[in-house]
Amino acid sequence: MAVQAQFCYENMSLPLPILPSLEIGFSLQEFPSQQNAQSLVSMMGYQPLDAQLEIQRQELDCFLQLRNERLRYALREQRNEQLGNLLKTLESKAMYLLTRKEEDLVRATNKRMELEACLREVEMECESWQRLAQANESTAMDLSKRLEQAKDSSAEDEESAEDEESCNKDQQQERDDKMACKHCSSRSSCVLFLPCRHLCSCKSCEPLLVSCPFCKSVKEGSIKVFLV
Repeated sequence: MAVQAQFCYENMSLPLPILPSLEIGFSLQEFPSQQNAQSLVSMMGYQPLDAQLEIQRQELDCFLQLRNERLRYALREQRNEQLGNLLKTLESKAMYLLTRKEEDLVRATNKRMELEACLREVEMECESWQRLAQANESTAMDLSKRLEQAKDSSAEDEESAEDEESCNKDQQQERDDKMACKHCSSRSSCVLFLPCRHLCSCKSCEPLLVSCPFCKSVKEGSIKVFLV
């Protein structure tokens, strides 16, 4: 074709247009055979210039259309490859994130189970402390009642002790009155008169008495008595 166009332009004394190289992206099957080319050259030799330009324009359009289709195919394949790589990268990242999330979920589940176990232990301990507090409260109430009873019994004991002490004082006073000297009534009796054997005189009054101050019998003798 280029030879035929060059021949035509040389015959018509016109400048030869720049055509694209036939080696770019074409195989030998895409162009006519040598016989067809010779017949085409012979035909173009007798065709007018407009017809030859139209043929060349059609050939350029076919060439450009084929190049565009191959470029679109190459771009589509490249885009598909890039999309595939991007999908693989996103899938790997998604799997990594999913694995991390599953591990976080497992850790969170274990932590929740530990917290639930701790909560149960705290509840059990709280219940035991409540039972202990109730037991201590009942013990405190019992001790309070016992303390009140002890106070009451202590008051009663104090009253009985006071009564007993008063009684003892009366008895002691009575004994003191009985043991007082019958002559002076100020000192205790410590001399026993004979023969009546009455203990009725103190040591100071005994030499002054000639008879028993209690029964008035004549004193024949006396004996000093030591009370233990």
